[in-house]
Amino acid sequence: MKCGGSLILFLVLVLGGGLAIGFLTAPGEWYAGLGKPGFNPPNWLFAPVWMVLYVLIAVAGWRVWRTGPRTRCSRSTASPPSAWTNTARTGPRAT
Repeated sequence: MKCGGSLILFLVLVLGGGLAIGFLTAPGEWYAGLGKPGFNPPNWLFAPVWMVLYVLIAVAGWRVWRTGPRTRCSRSTASPPSAWTNTARTGPRAT
């Protein structure tokens, strides 16, 4: 799979999962009836914020996945856990 195709796959999986969770756990009348503080954000703001968060999660997951040893997109031969350990021990390096 090409690098761009795998990113699209990650986006579809993560956004699809987020949409499914959102529809399955949508708050009902009980939530609308709760007394909320003045700093509570408006309801219309939740969907775009979660969409941005899910896109960022998908991109982060894709970037970790493509550093794996078996992909054409790899820039490293280290598996992600060993790469994280090496980075934590030695600090990030310029690529």
